[in-house]
Amino acid sequence: MPKKILVVDDDPSVRELIRVTLRDYEVIECVNGLEALEKVEIEKPDLILLDVMMPKMNGFEVIRELRSSPSTVEVPILLLTARGDRSTLKRSQEEGVVTYFTKPFSPRALAQKVESVLAELGGSPE
Repeated sequence: MPKKILVVDDDPSVRELIRVTLRDYEVIECVNGLEALEKVEIEKPDLILLDVMMPKMNGFEVIRELRSSPSTVEVPILLLTARGDRSTLKRSQEEGVVTYFTKPFSPRALAQKVESVLAELGGSPE
């Protein structure tokens, strides 16, 4: 069974790029943080790719909710952000994010990082 990756981004072109890049995984898409919090309980993803700036609930608010729940506290989070400023990057480290990618990002670098994080958890795409 393929590893599940929850992709949370309000930009459909970003979600499509990630879906194509990570085609060996089961990619579940969400358009905002509220939807992500609902789907994470149902889908039980192995990893989350999370945008920072989204409507309804920003990425850091989502992280706070995920980290407060015993069922999601350990799920690795990779942050996607258009903001590469020091405060955003520092905050991502403080929130326990595995790593971050500034947009536009390299699909190859993203795929390699996803693969290495999942390998550390004990698994390949299948």
